[in-house]
Amino acid sequence: MSHLGSALDKAILKKVNQHLSRMSLGSQGRVTATIANGQVVLSGTISYENQRRPALKAVGSVDGVRGVVDRLRVPAPKLYGRPSSPPSTNRSPTLDHPETNKPIALSGSPSPATASPPPKPPREQVELDDSKALAGYANFCRVMGTPEELIIDFGVNPQPFGAPTRPIAVTQRIVTNLYTAKRLLQVLQLTLQRHEATFGAIETDVQKRAQGGRTSG
Repeated sequence: MSHLGSALDKAILKKVNQHLSRMSLGSQGRVTATIANGQVVLSGTISYENQRRPALKAVGSVDGVRGVVDRLRVPAPKLYGRPSSPPSTNRSPTLDHPETNKPIALSGSPSPATASPPPKPPREQVELDDSKALAGYANFCRVMGTPEELIIDFGVNPQPFGAPTRPIAVTQRIVTNLYTAKRLLQVLQLTLQRHEATFGAIETDVQKRAQGGRTSG
């Protein structure tokens, strides 16, 4: 490659990287661009498949780019261990597996009529180190979202009855992707179902709870 060609490629690559830096590629986005004679090669990872075409289009629109080679990949979603099953009951509730959409038993053992092939080896459990975790309390949350993430703000509302007369201080903000949010929703639903099956329904309407606690004179 001539010195002139090398200098031109460097100038084009600088513009390509500027275009890529303006794109929101998510927490797992790690895209690298290389160039030779105006031919750009994109490699690395993107968070979602629908980010591929915009990235290729943005690079291809840069002046001087003769072609774009796509070597981008989307990482496979991480798998997490399944929560332990509750004590066996007469009828085991089921929950669709988040990846196969096939029902999985939450408790008990399958009957002979519905026996399935030998189960696969259990998934590897994720080890956690919570020695540096900060514990807090919240009775208020606000949920916001983007096309790629979920934003949850937590705080304490000192006036849970009626409209607050002063702003609620947000003490914690959690930002997560939508895949993790859906898994969290499934775990929360399962946990609440187990609790209500043991202790009764959880009434979120304060007025109904107050009426339910009244006794006749």
